[in-house]
Amino acid sequence: MNARARLRVAVGSDTIRAEAYRRARIVWAAEVGYQGAGELAERLAELVTAEALPTVVQHVDVRLVAPVVQVRELDGLPAVSDQGLIGIVTHQPQRFFRKNGVPLVTDAAWRGTAFRRAAPRIAVTAAVEEPIVAAIVSGMRAAGFVVVDIRPDASPEVALSLLPGAERGERHRAR
Repeated sequence: MNARARLRVAVGSDTIRAEAYRRARIVWAAEVGYQGAGELAERLAELVTAEALPTVVQHVDVRLVAPVVQVRELDGLPAVSDQGLIGIVTHQPQRFFRKNGVPLVTDAAWRGTAFRRAAPRIAVTAAVEEPIVAAIVSGMRAAGFVVVDIRPDASPEVALSLLPGAERGERHRAR
């Protein structure tokens, strides 16, 4: 496989599916089950190393499938900037998402690009339990991959990133 090869991993509530692509064609696929965040990192690493991945791929895109990820559309929020919206959702996740006593990684974006204070706006938000995304980054790192991004599978109209806080911090410092 050439330099354009990429790996996409989809994490559901109890299965992980990995697909290697060359151009738009799937050249390898594998799936494995898992039980809980404690087993996720290990099963991810096993999946992409034990199966005969027919290529050298360093970067991986991860998609989270509901119910692992919670995606919400919100209206009636204050007319704030993009960073202001992210701050509202990050600092009050229990207002918008099920928390179940576990810290959440969140992101939010306004649908559309125009910033108009007077027009009604819809925010697209997402949340995932932090142990889940930490396990994904850990498992992929153990297998020799760099996680490019972790995104909800169901929000194609906006780019939401659910990388864990520690990973975001490392990337920010590296820049």
